[in-house]
Amino acid sequence: MTFLQNKQFLLCPSLFFRAVQLRRIRGRPVSRPRISPPPSGEGIQWTPATNAFRVSKDGEPRPLPSAFIDDDDQMDPISKAKENLRGPEKYKVINAVRKKRKHLLQLNFDHIPIIDQVVLMFPSQGAQHLQMGKKVIGNPSSARLFEEANEFLKFDLLSLCLNGPINKLDQTFYAQMALFVSCMAAFEKLKVEQPDLVDRLTDCAGFSIGEICALVAAEVLSFSDALNLVKVRAQAMEECSKIAASGMLTIRTCAASNLIKALKEARDYSEERGEPPICDVASFLFCHVKVVGGTNKALHNLRNNAKQYKIQVLKSLPLYGAFHTKMMEKAASKVAECLGSIELREPRVNVYSNFTGKCHTRRLTQMRTDIARQVNNPVKWEQIMQILFNKRKDEEFPSYFEVGPGRELGTILHQIGKKASRTYVNYPA
Repeated sequence: MTFLQNKQFLLCPSLFFRAVQLRRIRGRPVSRPRISPPPSGEGIQWTPATNAFRVSKDGEPRPLPSAFIDDDDQMDPISKAKENLRGPEKYKVINAVRKKRKHLLQLNFDHIPIIDQVVLMFPSQGAQHLQMGKKVIGNPSSARLFEEANEFLKFDLLSLCLNGPINKLDQTFYAQMALFVSCMAAFEKLKVEQPDLVDRLTDCAGFSIGEICALVAAEVLSFSDALNLVKVRAQAMEECSKIAASGMLTIRTCAASNLIKALKEARDYSEERGEPPICDVASFLFCHVKVVGGTNKALHNLRNNAKQYKIQVLKSLPLYGAFHTKMMEKAASKVAECLGSIELREPRVNVYSNFTGKCHTRRLTQMRTDIARQVNNPVKWEQIMQILFNKRKDEEFPSYFEVGPGRELGTILHQIGKKASRTYVNYPA
């Protein structure tokens, strides 16, 4: 017997309508979030009970982190939550996604013991020297890189590295080309000498031009594409340096320093004498130590007022430009234009951005932007090194390889963490 046949409801209209209302409410279907099936396609295998997937390359699956993969082809999880959920449940999911995204940028290599992990570091302009490349040219794969570079550049780069003259090698264009190819040649020899290194490689970082080396090592860029990118970058930065005579200083600050005021006074001094008002921090090396780039007049003013503002000037760098400052804005635009015509692939290891001081995003459009913006923005090397230092587990650290000429990055690592520097290895070009 239904409630409509029950005389009790017919005798009391208010009770009848209340019963109908309750029945409508209770009869509604339960709202559940719609779960999209995993995308189908070759090369993607979804791991049970996680949001992780494995990207297969040449039939060999590679584990990636258990996290939402923020790919251009996939709908944003936050948008999904807003579309399909209501009330507290929606905000609960959104907060969970945002929390996961803090770890999205970095790949998880916990399956490799920390002492077996390898971190590669590539140096910046200023590390070049005569005889660079001599130690690696005997390796056939390294020699091929120099041959490819010689053919592309239409001059003998290896001869310049080995024999100079040094004043030509120190010029921005030649220095960046020589440094990039030498570092990549050293990396090729290192892979031959340690065949398991690629399987143990977890992180790549490079300072300034070294970031492009890191992108090649992480398989984001091919060597030929990177060679073209370095050429465009070096030519554009050299052209921007002609705006005004400029350079770079390494300085040390303390709690009592007034660096902001000192830089402003230097910019004003430069502008009053007919030069661009450029004098800014160009890179963060380690605690209290920075590099400042600016016009020669601005740097002269900064030197003279260093004591007044409690700043210690350590040394002048052998560079002919205020790199990673506003002087390089046109160069950044040209690099961005070049990147638009180059294919980028998702990194197979963690690779770090000089612009953000963090791991590069896996979103390729954003990666292009960040690579270009490092040209006219400070290099956040201190922040990158803090992340790499914190890879430790208790007293165990990965192996840190500085690949290429010089030991500057190893010195910085020692300043950030002396224990980490125990596993540092210099692999010269």
